[in-house]
Amino acid sequence: MGHPGEAGVAPPQADGAGTLAAMGSIGRSNAEVPDSERTTRAPVTRERVEQCYSSAGYWARALPHYADREQMWADACSLGAGIISAVTSLAIWPLLTGVSGTQVTTVSPGAILFSAAALAAAVIALLPRVFSFGEMAGHARELASGYGSMVGDLEDLVLEREFDPVAARPVVERFEATKAKKDALRRLPNRDADEARWARGRASRAEAETAAAEVEVKAVKARRALARERAGEGGTEQATPAGM
Repeated sequence: MGHPGEAGVAPPQADGAGTLAAMGSIGRSNAEVPDSERTTRAPVTRERVEQCYSSAGYWARALPHYADREQMWADACSLGAGIISAVTSLAIWPLLTGVSGTQVTTVSPGAILFSAAALAAAVIALLPRVFSFGEMAGHARELASGYGSMVGDLEDLVLEREFDPVAARPVVERFEATKAKKDALRRLPNRDADEARWARGRASRAEAETAAAEVEVKAVKARRALARERAGEGGTEQATPAGM
């Protein structure tokens, strides 16, 4: 039996290392595989690109509204807290009665009310930090810009006569990376509800345009009929003297 150092005999450490590496790669479950590896391994098909195109188009339109809403909440909380703090700080001391030296001996109900208002102002000022309104708005604006630049690339892939998975893969991977950042946002809008509402809006506008077009057609027909009627009356008036 040969020793590890002899020629033709493989060192056991190499076999053991290779076996452990192979076992480690085989033994990983799907939950342990990083999302980036799953995205790279997933097949890139035309159907998948079409889904990415639809999703990117929606979020490029929806995220600016989401950012405006989050920023509105951040501004409203800051403004409300500032106003309440200013009012209470100015009005609290005149409501204190029975002041002796530097000690307050009697406190009116109004003072308690304004103290509660001051506490409410502190709570309102804390809300933007707890819910990250401003932070969510900033991230949403960046992601909306990323989705907007991605829509054109995905549209080119969708409209290609010959689909090229190799050329589509970098675009799909960029979409998946942007989607992962978008999914980290809080209080995202409901896509199904928004698209249904937008569809109803488009249908209403189409009906209004159709009704307006029908009214315009009727008006044109009425003007033409009136013009023909006036032309006929003019011809009759001109023919009558000639026959006398």
